[in-house]
Amino acid sequence: MAVRVRKSVYALPAGDVTLDWYNKAVKELLSRPIDNPTSWRYMAGVHGARTSVTRPSGAAGFWDACQHQNWFFLPWHRAYIAMFEAVVADCVAKLGGPSDWALPYWNYSEDVAANPSARSLPPAFVGRTRADGTQNYLSSTRGTSLTLTNGHVSLNALKIKTFPGRVGGGAPGFGGPKAGPYHFGGDGDDGYLEMVPHNVVHGAIGGFMGDPDTAALDPIFWLHHCNIDRLWEVWRNQGPGSGWRDSGWLGQSFDFHDATGAKLTLACSALLDTTTILHGYTYDSVPAATAMVSPPSGGGGDVDTTQTAELAGANAETLTLAADAVTTSVALALDKTTLSFTDSNKTRPDNVFLGIENITGAGMPGDIQVTIAPAASGADPLDVGLVGTFGIAIASDPEQNHGGNGVSASLDLTDLADQIGLSSGAATSLSVTLQILPPPDLDQAAPDELADVTPTQPGGQVTVGRVSLYFAKDAAPVPDTPTDPPLVA
Repeated sequence: MAVRVRKSVYALPAGDVTLDWYNKAVKELLSRPIDNPTSWRYMAGVHGARTSVTRPSGAAGFWDACQHQNWFFLPWHRAYIAMFEAVVADCVAKLGGPSDWALPYWNYSEDVAANPSARSLPPAFVGRTRADGTQNYLSSTRGTSLTLTNGHVSLNALKIKTFPGRVGGGAPGFGGPKAGPYHFGGDGDDGYLEMVPHNVVHGAIGGFMGDPDTAALDPIFWLHHCNIDRLWEVWRNQGPGSGWRDSGWLGQSFDFHDATGAKLTLACSALLDTTTILHGYTYDSVPAATAMVSPPSGGGGDVDTTQTAELAGANAETLTLAADAVTTSVALALDKTTLSFTDSNKTRPDNVFLGIENITGAGMPGDIQVTIAPAASGADPLDVGLVGTFGIAIASDPEQNHGGNGVSASLDLTDLADQIGLSSGAATSLSVTLQILPPPDLDQAAPDELADVTPTQPGGQVTVGRVSLYFAKDAAPVPDTPTDPPLVA
């Protein structure tokens, strides 16, 4: 069978039937009983399900399995999406549709000059009824009037050269901290791509998408994750990023079900070449960002491929965020670091990260906007990015991994080092403001078949354990080896 091509949902030509068949397949999969591994509800439960949901007898080891806050976030979701795509494609074919059906992706980071609609939900997913008056099975309980901001769809993650991050904060890595596997609630920051755009897009849509225990019930979930998977390929195409040569990563495997409902186990080592995963797939467009520096030839194997990081300052109090913005002061101790912008006897940092650590709470509080007062007196605050609260309730649960440490994030301040006085060494503290953005109103309902699922209601306060500043240094690049899979051009 030919390798499938995943296409941009906004680039599908007039008359294309991809979403029509997706709609029909969702209807069919919703009709299957929950104990069928190819049913809509069963597959959603693999990502996460509420404790109130009765688990099918065969779901142990398969449900509540999504990987977050660790370096298995990307490979686990890649396998999950491939399994889902295989089920839907099989369903489409049996319903009389095309044999090469593939999931589209939603490229919300596309230049709005080229596509003014890029930041909005694709029209086929809006409204409970279709043009012919039938129920729209691509609808879901969510906010539909959203327009994502540039902060939600930032591609700053592509600048991070190292795949795995360090546990303990300060250097999240492109793919997440070198830890796990576990569901939620780890000791490290969310990986850079996981936080933005992944987490913040989940939060901006809200409804089912805003809660990991219901997110995969929403058909837009799968297009969102196709795009996250595509961005992994974009990052890989930049050059030889490091991390997956580690045997602990390569050898980790996860269990799923295939399109026949049979158990299928996939290891991370089998997930690097997308053309060989199940039916195989590629993307219609994988643009390359700025090229990374190629590593020297020779060598390889298990080495420490995470960034090193050193704490350069932190605030002194726990913060509670509700409706009002909260400002805190991060005292700096730059003279105590081994990494420095100003001391020629010390190594210059490759990155400066602002850490928003141990964010705990419940419900669906909304994403957090972070700004910093610049060094120049009277200058406007600098927008340094968003922190998502997706999964905060699970990550805050003391019964979960590591006692419910919550969610932690790192924001890259490297390009702002001059404006906030770090490069000159003039800054003795940073004034950081955190503001919870209003979560979306839930103005659309799911299909009737999911009317029994009550969405998590928007709102709630959060607690931030610490705001910190880290200087980070890239690990030495790991050389390519003959066994590395080819990069997609």
